[in-house]
Order: sequence, then C-alpha cells, then structure tokens
Amino acid sequence: MKKNYLILTAFLLTQVFIINAQVIFNVPDGGWTYIFNGEEADTANAAALDGTWNHDNGSDEWDGTAIGEGNYGGVSVIEEGETTFLRIQDTGDPRDAQGAIDPSNRKIYFYHVFDQDDVTSQKLMDDGITLAFRARIPSSGLDELNPDGAVAGATESYPSSGDGFDVSFYGKGMITLYQRGGSEPEEQIGISIITEFDNDIVATTGEGLVMNTLVGNVAIEGGDVDFPSTAAAGTFTYNYINLDPLEWHEFWIQIKEDTESVGTHDVKIWIDGAAATSFKITAGSSAQSEADTAYISFGSASTGGSGAVDMDYLAYKEGLIDPVLNTGVNHTMAENYNVSICPNPCYDNLRITADEKIKNISVINMLGIELTKVKVMDKEVILNLESLNNGLYIIQVQGDKGYENYRIAKK
Repeated sequence: MKKNYLILTAFLLTQVFIINAQVIFNVPDGGWTYIFNGEEADTANAAALDGTWNHDNGSDEWDGTAIGEGNYGGVSVIEEGETTFLRIQDTGDPRDAQGAIDPSNRKIYFYHVFDQDDVTSQKLMDDGITLAFRARIPSSGLDELNPDGAVAGATESYPSSGDGFDVSFYGKGMITLYQRGGSEPEEQIGISIITEFDNDIVATTGEGLVMNTLVGNVAIEGGDVDFPSTAAAGTFTYNYINLDPLEWHEFWIQIKEDTESVGTHDVKIWIDGAAATSFKITAGSSAQSEADTAYISFGSASTGGSGAVDMDYLAYKEGLIDPVLNTGVNHTMAENYNVSICPNPCYDNLRITADEKIKNISVINMLGIELTKVKVMDKEVILNLESLNNGLYIIQVQGDKGYENYRIAKK
C-alpha cells in the first residue's frame, strides 16, 4: 500500500468543539476563558507555573524546587502514562523539624488574576462562573511530613491514605475563588479534597470534595464558613460530596449569587459525568487577600497544615455553562473503520490506519483549537509531528460516516 507522509506546517487556529485534556467533559463552546494544563512549573515570583501565576504573596514560601530536591515538599511536573500533571506538596513547617529558613515550603500558594484574561466582571462569583479541573490526592512518591512545632529532626511518614486539604482561613481551599468590589466585603469560596488523615470531621462526613459551610446569607470573616466549621452545633450545614480522593476525578462547577438569600452563593457540581449536586454556601470574607482584584488561587496557604494534590488541568469560563459529556466517538465510524493510531506517546511520526478510506485528519490542542487539517483520501497516513511542542493533542480522524477523536501525547 502506498503510504502518505504529511508534515504539519500550517496552523489554522480554528476553534472546534471536541475533548481536551478533559476525559469526561467536552471543552465549552468557544473554549475556556483560561486553562492551566498542569505541565509547567516556572519559578518566577510574579510569572510562575505557565507565566500567569503569582507566588510573591503572604501565603507562599515556595523555595522554587521540585519535591525531593530542596526543602521538604515543593512543586513538580510529573509524567504518568499519557498524563502530565502538576504536583504540589506542603509537608507542614520544615522550619521546626529541619531548621529550614524561608522560603522553606511551609506554605505553597499561587494566584492567577482574572484581569489578565480580559474578563468583563470583577464579581464573577456573583455574576456566574464555570470552573473545571481534574485532580486527585497522591498516595505515594511524597516527602515525609514536618508537623508544626515538631522537635528538631522529627518527621512523620506520608500517609498511604493521602494528605488532602481543609477549607480554612475564612474560606480558603485547595482552590479558591476571590472577588471584591466597591464598598461590599471581599468574598472567597474554597474547594478542597479531604482524606481521612485531614481532620476528625471526616469520620462523620466521609472523604471527598468539600466547600464552604452554609451558615447564613452574609459573607463571614471567621472560621464559621470553614470545613471544619467553628460555628455552634446546629447553626450550619456542611457541604460535601463523597468520593475516593486517591483516584482521578473530573469536576465541573458553577457558582453564582444566591438570589433567594439562603446563603451567599448557589453552587452546582458535576463529578465524572454523574448527575449534578447543588449546594447553598456562605462565602468567607478576609482582608488578607493576595491581590486588590479578583483572582483564582490554588495550593496550601497554611503554615501549620500540610497537604498534597495532583492537578491535571484547571480552567474557568465566565458565565454558567452546562457540561456536555465527551462521547468522543461516532460509533458507526468506529465499527466500520477500525482506526489504529501508533505509537502513543509519539516523538516525530504518527501512523494512522483504517479499514476504510480516511478523508481528513485534524490536529487539535488542549484549548480546543484546530492547529491543522489535512486531506488524506487513503487508508493509511503517517503524520510528521516534529513541529509540534511536547504535550497532549487530539487527533480527529474523519471519514464518510463520521469522525473519531483520539488523545495522543507528543514527546
């Protein structure tokens, strides 16, 4: 059979509606306002990770090293099969147990200001925001823990159950949304994944996703909104969804102002394609913000606490967008065409074969942007991907009866 060799040189930059690093949900129509793909860990204070995050703030003491390289804890980019993700570990307070000097990794915290994304509102939590991320709590490959106040040289083994995050400091979580505006109080909403290791409340609630507590319809500067809450028994409602924290989960979350004034905000959450769960929550209020404008943040902001998280991607979009499940495949084509793509991961050349004639092949990045589309009209083609940066891409194979999407890793 004659083989077609195609070299990718054209970049069409066309927005399409297909899957990205997301496994369960499709990219929203028009793409994300912003997406962090979990593949970069630049250390610059005001241009960290992918260059759009800041860790020059009062909640951060990252020493700029990967886990296992500098002080205990740190930030690493890890490859696991076809997935490249960011891992953050805060081991507690290495100053006590190790005599470390700041930046000691006693807290690791990044924030991304919405203004750089040309948003139309500074109050996205009120006006409506859609957040998506894929995350888990790691169970191995971590540094030992350094408990707050420990004697010199004392460490604890990282728990096999994982070490997740509370919602603390008036609504700060593993991920935090922060808004402010005019004379109204600052408001922040935290999202975390907790394990049995994290606090005693988990014995009652179970492990899983947690958010701010419902304790009224006015933002509170205090621990009443936290998880665990400091509010009096019977005056609050915990908001949580049980799940296995050690497994990858994909989250799609909508947040908007609670117009019924039961809480401050309404939250709607889809996890792994299951039906939505709805919460009413109370925002926290704190003058100790990282910036004087609205932002999203993630990491561990607690000096005494510890935690670790793997983040595959983190994205947001203005407005309330319902998720569309990623079916990914036109099954009629799959049955008739028997498409094969190899090797995956690939370095330069990708071989694509099918039992029926392939009409076109598109290469699409993780933002849902079509980089190039080539005409094939054959049963076999070899794509030269040398011009592409390393990372994840979607190869869309199109035939007479539909199309099929495949995620590949370019090395």
